[in-house]
Amino acid sequence: MATGRSTPPLQPPHRRPLHRRPRLLLGAVGAGVLLGFALSVVGAGGPEAWLAGRGPRSEIPIPPYEARGRSVEIDGRGVYLDCRGPRTPPPAGQPTVLLEAGFGTGAASWGFVLDGAAEFARVCAWDRPGLGRSEPRGRHTPAEALDDLWRALAAAGERGPFVAAAHSFGGVYARILGAEHPDEVRGLLLIDAYYPDVGIEADPALPADFRERFRHSLEDTAAMLAAGEDLDWTATLAELRAATPFSGPAILLSVEPRVRAFDPDPAVNAVIVAAFEASLASMLPGGRIEIVPNTGHLMQYEQPDLVMARIRELLELTRG
Repeated sequence: MATGRSTPPLQPPHRRPLHRRPRLLLGAVGAGVLLGFALSVVGAGGPEAWLAGRGPRSEIPIPPYEARGRSVEIDGRGVYLDCRGPRTPPPAGQPTVLLEAGFGTGAASWGFVLDGAAEFARVCAWDRPGLGRSEPRGRHTPAEALDDLWRALAAAGERGPFVAAAHSFGGVYARILGAEHPDEVRGLLLIDAYYPDVGIEADPALPADFRERFRHSLEDTAAMLAAGEDLDWTATLAELRAATPFSGPAILLSVEPRVRAFDPDPAVNAVIVAAFEASLASMLPGGRIEIVPNTGHLMQYEQPDLVMARIRELLELTRG
């Protein structure tokens, strides 16, 4: 089984040591570490270049998705839901796992994980409005899309509690889902997630030219995401603000550090990393981060055993 490695606590210079912040243990091992989707887009030269470089490696076999789900009617629209695994009798108090896909995709992106996780848990994947097999609903917000999911789960007889495993842009949806249903959503697994509300573009400790580049990248990426999923982006950011912080257990998986220097001065890069970590610590105070070796952004394809192991771990953390 593939394994990851947790990073040691970071003690950035001139800042309070991060391991003293509430339970979020983050590590810095070079420029660009733990910067997630947002800074990754900056380093790639923009959203189009980022997407072009993030396909699975050619040697990684991508399993064909077997559509065994069904369309659930919500307000006259079909919402595609695919739930697998034991429903009765479940392990005592074990939550159902909700799989939230990355940008522009849905249940089909979980080909390795869906059946594997269904061997030890009840697992549900779905297609968001206008994606895959789900019908569009017009301009909407993540909370409105997630209302479709919640009602589809109820109509299909699926009951909580839940944990959410989310890849990339799906992290936005998972965090909002946790805020919308705090008594039912017990924990989050965020797989190389995107944090558009990280806020470091306003940090005066960072160089002005970096903050300007980062702000432009956020704007360009927001336009791409909003157009691709028909989202009201202003409302999306408002929902994220209302969803923060998520105080339950959270496991954050991150790719290894790469040659991704944002400034020729290593000291400036250290400040960028520290600013991002400090923001994450306040957004997810009940979380921990793990650097995963030998993987790219599409971790559920390249390291499915690790993803399933962390789902198991999250289930144990939240059981009962």
